Amino acid sequence: MHSVYRIARGLTCRGDPFPAMATVVLIMSTLVRSASGSNYRIDLKSSGSVVLGLNMTIEFSAVLYTDGALVNDNYVVDWSDNTYPQHTLEGLTSQTPHFNWTVMYAHPVKAGTYQATIRVKKTFVVIPYELASASVTFNLTSMLNGELQLIQNDTLINSTYVSSTVPVNQSITLSESDRRALTKAAYVQTFWFINCQYIGTSDELSTLSNFTQENNTYSIEALVVASFEKVGTIITCTIIIQVVLENI
Repeated sequence: MHSVYRIARGLTCRGDPFPAMATVVLIMSTLVRSASGSNYRIDLKSSGSVVLGLNMTIEFSAVLYTDGALVNDNYVVDWSDNTYPQHTLEGLTSQTPHFNWTVMYAHPVKAGTYQATIRVKKTFVVIPYELASASVTFNLTSMLNGELQLIQNDTLINSTYVSSTVPVNQSITLSESDRRALTKAAYVQTFWFINCQYIGTSDELSTLSNFTQENNTYSIEALVVASFEKVGTIITCTIIIQVVLENI
């Protein structure tokens, strides 16, 4: 008994797997050459730290550089962080090398330092392969994030010495996300202390003080209380300054 098979160009004979295997090898070889032929780099940034419990978000932004240039193509992006519970966004498509991810962090995530990661891929036929990945560190805090600055004559003081002849503007600078959070507060009050002694309260994040005695050292502290009707959020800032006589 005889069997007859018709063989067409590009089709394999039954029972002969080698042409098909050669096709797979060819595809994989092309993938390797395509992925290794260019240099990929991701510039990943975050909008900064946020306070848990205020329903605030962190914005992550990334830019992919191909051989140092911005190249439009069909990209597939996976985002993730290492919080518990974890936040992920996978399979996001983009035709430009600019990628963004916004995440709202709330309980039961705990305060701490975490990482967000982006993986940028391309698809060859039906096989995705990774071009590059990057990670950035961000903080989730239980307090507001800021610093206490000293200003004289509209100039920021970059040392621990101030003039005894000019008033000192003590100003608290908050992160952008925390400033947005405070706009939703019912009220904000700042309690000021010098050498652990209470000197007064202001409804703003700044106050003026005069340090007229030369060659003394002062410890300035500020306690900011923001009420959101249910809970208060607190920031404490401490800075040590020394007052010296300056004829200015």
